Amino acid sequence: MGTGPAWRSSLLWVGLVVALAATACGSDSGGPAAAAVRGVVSAAAPHVEPCGPGDAHGATDTGVANDSLTIATIADVGGLRPDLFLGNWQAMDAFVAFCNSMGGVNGRRLVLRKLDSALFSERAQTLNACDTAFALVGSAAAQDASGAQAGADCGIPDIPAFSAEAPHSMAPNVVEPLPNPSDTYLAGPAKYLAQRFPDARDGAAMFYGSVGVTAVQARRQIQAYEQSGFRFTHQVPFDVVSPGFDGLVAGLGTRKLGYVSLWSEVGDFAKLLDALHGHGVRFVVAEGGQQTYDAKFLQSSASSIEGAFITTTTVPFAEASTSPEMQRYLHWLDVTHPGATPTALGVQGWSAGLLFADALRSLGSNVTRAGLLAALHRVHNWDGNGIHVPSDPGANRRSGCFMLVQVRNGAFVRAYPDRGFACSPDNVVALPKTFSVAQ
Repeated sequence: MGTGPAWRSSLLWVGLVVALAATACGSDSGGPAAAAVRGVVSAAAPHVEPCGPGDAHGATDTGVANDSLTIATIADVGGLRPDLFLGNWQAMDAFVAFCNSMGGVNGRRLVLRKLDSALFSERAQTLNACDTAFALVGSAAAQDASGAQAGADCGIPDIPAFSAEAPHSMAPNVVEPLPNPSDTYLAGPAKYLAQRFPDARDGAAMFYGSVGVTAVQARRQIQAYEQSGFRFTHQVPFDVVSPGFDGLVAGLGTRKLGYVSLWSEVGDFAKLLDALHGHGVRFVVAEGGQQTYDAKFLQSSASSIEGAFITTTTVPFAEASTSPEMQRYLHWLDVTHPGATPTALGVQGWSAGLLFADALRSLGSNVTRAGLLAALHRVHNWDGNGIHVPSDPGANRRSGCFMLVQVRNGAFVRAYPDRGFACSPDNVVALPKTFSVAQ
């Protein structure tokens, strides 16, 4: 897990998705620890309503017709980890249905092509989209570096739900609602936890899947958290197919840890906590990333996950009443996929849809890929209508806002701050060393 991005077996744990900027950075509780991460956030970003009727016309670029416009979304749905990012396909179905119900964008109906990267087919599906779609919107692929150059070469605008790897996050054709540049990291949670639980800094343990992407993300988090005084005495890679957490925990040679985190899929974090409890290993703090904010995590062993912290940058689903845009996402998700479970990464996909549509609307009939990218790069104040933290997509600048929720009595409960998000430029730290999958 972690407070950065992406996840799951041969993937990474994308700590992305966002939160209620309408309440900005509200008050906080927690004494001295709160002071370390408190900050001032600018006013909420301008509200956008990009979908509606109009008279746009002309086949002006790839995927553009007189009365329709084709977009594609790439996600890991099939393959070794079935349904890994199914929630992102569902989020894009929901957004397209909503937008078309309003009249499309400038009167053009959106047509969605869902492409399955299945963990290892990102490049092939990116090339597919280059030839058949105007833009990529809301994509969610763990190993997205393999398609980065292909997308940049063909010039297709790419507005993903999240980016996982540096070649993708730093590509010139990529603009995401919650930027994830490779040279910085959101370390606000580390600062807060270090001050609230100073004993957690010693004997920190990082577990991670031994494949490239998760190993890179684990190294990035370690490098960022070390700047807040965490000392990772245990860095434990494991086989993503058969992790064997009981054996890993038994091999630690200690019954006391400070901080515990993991980069892998949601189920693996719960299994690790089960193993730690089963072997009598005590720890001060366990923290999971954005992807752990998932109902599946709460279905795990209640005693093992009780007290675990989760970092998030999106409006909590339990607080949907405070966010009209979150309510709209939940409504259209239910319309298009009754009974589907909302996910934080799905929320990011919805925001990607809004970001794309708003830039598209500004072009009128003169719709071109180059024009869309130029419009996207002019967006410097974005919060998805208050569905997540404020961000600067156009400059690819990481947000310094976050929230911590905690598992209490089998539910996710807001832990810090007591409203809104903890925001400060100091919550973002530079990484003195960058990592690649090859390392």
